[in-house]
Amino acid sequence: MNMSKQTLFRSLAAALLMGTVALAGCRNSTSTDQPSAGVQLENRSVNPSLVKVSMSGVETFTLISSADSIYPNPATPSKNFIFGGYADGLGFIKSQDANSAFTAVVNHEDNRCVSRITFDRNLKPLTGEYIMASTQGRWRLCSATLAEPEVHGFGPLFLTAGESDIAARTHRINPFAPAGTGDTVSAFGYWSAENAVPLPKTAYSGKTVIFIGDDDDSPSGGQLAMYVSNTTGDLDNGKVYVLNRNNIIEETGTNGMSKGTAYDVTFKEIANPKTLAPQGMIDAVEALTPIKFGRVEDIDYAKDGAGRTIYFNVTGTSNGTNRSRYGRVYKLTLNSTDPAQGAKLEILMDGDVLAGPRTNTASETSFMNPDNICATQNYLYIQEDPNPYSEYNQGSTQHDAYIYQYNLNTGEVKLVLELDQRRNITSSTDPLAFGAGGSSSHGAWEFGALEDISEKIGVPNTFILCLQTHTWKSNNFEYPDGVINGTVSGRNEGSQLILLKGLPR
Repeated sequence: MNMSKQTLFRSLAAALLMGTVALAGCRNSTSTDQPSAGVQLENRSVNPSLVKVSMSGVETFTLISSADSIYPNPATPSKNFIFGGYADGLGFIKSQDANSAFTAVVNHEDNRCVSRITFDRNLKPLTGEYIMASTQGRWRLCSATLAEPEVHGFGPLFLTAGESDIAARTHRINPFAPAGTGDTVSAFGYWSAENAVPLPKTAYSGKTVIFIGDDDDSPSGGQLAMYVSNTTGDLDNGKVYVLNRNNIIEETGTNGMSKGTAYDVTFKEIANPKTLAPQGMIDAVEALTPIKFGRVEDIDYAKDGAGRTIYFNVTGTSNGTNRSRYGRVYKLTLNSTDPAQGAKLEILMDGDVLAGPRTNTASETSFMNPDNICATQNYLYIQEDPNPYSEYNQGSTQHDAYIYQYNLNTGEVKLVLELDQRRNITSSTDPLAFGAGGSSSHGAWEFGALEDISEKIGVPNTFILCLQTHTWKSNNFEYPDGVINGTVSGRNEGSQLILLKGLPR
């Protein structure tokens, strides 16, 4: 996530202060509303999908926006649920009770809280509540991963990493447990982390392997870390490692790497991370001379039946000379028997090589500042998060944040969609004045999680996507978790969940 955006957005005019609008058909509905034939996808929000689709065959449907008000969770019947801003990390799972079919758990990044929404079989929202309040979240919550027994061998467990603080931890939350029952994972150590991603159970039988992206652009930060336990589902007793270039101690940055070359890499163990203080963790990692990518963002693994190939984004930073400025997409191929030894690292996309004007073109030449990533059988979906120093915020010819499709078989890059900041909406009385009179700069909005839910809902090529509509603001959106928290005051943005149907896997 963009570490400087809060300052950027304060200068943008706030949109109309709106009252909430009841979401049609949701109030007083607690049944699963079994469809007569198949899943019926429909627009569920009072707002439109805030994207512009470029890829043929892709349809969009709204699930929920901050302007909607849906039936509250029965445990908190006195409070209507408001879907908060900064929707980022997400987990989607089949429900465990008879009152709903599906459950989504969503990070609200700068609000530092986690919501839970239930849906019927047709993905109509039924109930909503906050299962982690901002006072428990404490840190900015970015990407997240929902571990499931069928895939990972343990869970269900929602792993949401904290960032923007050297004392940040990764939270673990049972998606079906009562609100407020999550805790943090001390065995990972302290990381300003974007995500903590467990590999599937097919990767290393009997082991738990979790990759952690250090979203830190300080001189000492920005590593790729790995947690390994010899017990499936053990998050408390494993070892933690950090990625290194083999036999190259002096070169800890990434400017010495080039696209088209596979580099030998290995992992070095961090001694006793559970007992280290935050600064002690930094010092211990620094002593191992790791690769300092700078702002390692989202991580995913290949859906090839093994899961030992890792893809991760480095969003880029203007802090430091031996780091990527405009971002890269990396591929890490692990050893088949030992994840800490014998790996290969290569660059798939390199924004620095492609430096230059970033115009509205459906090709790799517009690529910059990747953040979230989603791997399918044949593709990577790479989502941009333009940084304030980039060309996105200069001139009328630039574009808003893109999602790209990278073909894993051919390397071909295609444009999927672009965020629609609705600068054409200029009336201060228009409820869709998201751009606040056209004042929002290019790249002011960003994407959150993109997750393939095709197999869960039984509709091929269907994904759920979070949108962070940073300049859409209302006093009604502030403190959506119901906790008046001075550390998150002024965060009154809206956001949205949508479906993408017809996106190839």
